[in-house]
Amino acid sequence: MVVLPSEKKINWQRPPWVLLGIVLLNVVIFFAYQSSDNEKYYEALSLYDEMRFIDTEAEDYLTYLQEKGFSKDEPLNYAEYVNLFEEDPKLLTNILLMDRGFYHWLADNRKNWAEADFKVWSGSRLAVEDQLTSISSYAFGLTPKELSITTLLSHQFMHGGFMHILGNMIFLVICGFAVEAALGSIRFLIFYLLCGIGGGLLFAGLELYSGSGSTPLVGASGSISGVMAMYLALFRLKKIEFFYWAFVFVGYFRAPALLILPFYIGKEVFSFLSETQSSVAYMAHTGGFVTGGILVALALALKSESIDHDYLEQDQNIDPYREKLDKVYRLIDDFQFGPAQKAVTALLSESGQRTELLLIQINLLKVDGGPAYQIAVNRLLNSSGYDTELVQAQLRIWQQLDDETKARLSAEQQIQLGLRLLETQTLTPVEAIIKPLLKQEQKEPMLAKLLTKLSNRYHQQDEIAKAKQYQQLAEQLSQGVS
Repeated sequence: MVVLPSEKKINWQRPPWVLLGIVLLNVVIFFAYQSSDNEKYYEALSLYDEMRFIDTEAEDYLTYLQEKGFSKDEPLNYAEYVNLFEEDPKLLTNILLMDRGFYHWLADNRKNWAEADFKVWSGSRLAVEDQLTSISSYAFGLTPKELSITTLLSHQFMHGGFMHILGNMIFLVICGFAVEAALGSIRFLIFYLLCGIGGGLLFAGLELYSGSGSTPLVGASGSISGVMAMYLALFRLKKIEFFYWAFVFVGYFRAPALLILPFYIGKEVFSFLSETQSSVAYMAHTGGFVTGGILVALALALKSESIDHDYLEQDQNIDPYREKLDKVYRLIDDFQFGPAQKAVTALLSESGQRTELLLIQINLLKVDGGPAYQIAVNRLLNSSGYDTELVQAQLRIWQQLDDETKARLSAEQQIQLGLRLLETQTLTPVEAIIKPLLKQEQKEPMLAKLLTKLSNRYHQQDEIAKAKQYQQLAEQLSQGVS
């Protein structure tokens, strides 16, 4: 379940420069620096395989695992590692290289190695280790056993993948602009970094307590969790608007801001305790939440006048349409489909033929079918204009219709729909509209226009055979009509 505050909109007369700078810095680091991480890892793996280190290190790795003890997060037990050594040394190599504590343990525990063998091993193996430690998560991630001021800051600007950075930056923008406007840019930047540090410290402390501490933490999640907590703490008990999304249910609700903060923290603690195999750093989120809340509480207590209370108290203009749409979603959530139909119909007459409303109406009427459903379908398919959202909605509805419902549309309606669908990336639905009309020997002048446009689109896509086919049909139809 996702719950996000949506009380404020960005005021571009007061641009959130620090927020935009943080987002830009994260994006540049990810694409300009972290994009080479996979290449660095495979170079290290290739060198490791080339030197056949697995032959000399595998048994030592099993000894290392026994000495350190198997934690609850260990992917395999001892017997499974032994089998892996015999059956799939490639996979064992990956596990061994990603275990950052093994190399240092091996350098200090070479009891069964001759001195000459160790010298040969240490020189080449160091090259593998140097290549691995140049990977961004190891170079600048927060590794609990190697905690430093540098990594407490730098890990906040590293990410584990595209979806990781995308999700983080969306959450940051949604919550961050209002916090920057209320706190001021400099204080926002300082608090943002402190929240990341707080999240990193809680994560590192719990990792070390559990006996782990070799896995690096990367990501701005702790900082962003702190920003979300600051947002709620700034509004305190004022009722603000939240957006929620749970499975197929979406909508808005209003609630006192601070009442949502325990929900956030409780969710992260519960996930930490129940999802022991997850790679998500739930305690970094929790540390960020707590730090953000404490920082705003201190700012309110010690220097309240530095916070822009006028901005916080300024009522957001609530869109009456969105309020009424939220009522429709709540009725649907409660399975009150009859009242929901009436509410949608009333909203359509008030707000005009909005695509979103037309789709809701069609889906509500689809179960019963009948004339009302046909009218709603016709209304959507006959909506004019080339708005992308509208055209995509028309395409989806057209593909869902049975042949009988399609046949109830006039030839002119189908041709107009085909002309609009030409704006989409796929031309197959347009062909599906044209073929029955040609079989019916329709003499609509606009059909020749549709055929010509379809021919041109295929020509643009270098499908010359289809382009010629539809151009010839257009010419034949034009001659027949004239």
